[in-house]
Amino acid sequence: MAEYELTFVIQPDADQEQQEALRQRVVDYIADAGGELLGTLEWGRRRLAFPIRNYTAGFYVTLRIRLAPSAIDDLQRMLRLNEDVLRYLVLSAEDVPAPPLG
Repeated sequence: MAEYELTFVIQPDADQEQQEALRQRVVDYIADAGGELLGTLEWGRRRLAFPIRNYTAGFYVTLRIRLAPSAIDDLQRMLRLNEDVLRYLVLSAEDVPAPPLG
């Protein structure tokens, strides 16, 4: 198992329940794949550097996870196919210093 940092941006039209449901779906996938959630950092609503699908803002969420490398492809596929996710990025923890996650 390797450590990763997953950051994804949720469209600003999503209400609080939709945001929480999406976060929970990602956390459930990680747990079902035998992974572990190490920390969560919710940035809140932030302005995007450039418009994505005509949105100029989005809700940012960062998760520090431990997961088998073989499960990362399925996690990325799930995020790519979700209409509420504008963008996502998965980085190996070797490339990122440990942030102060809550």
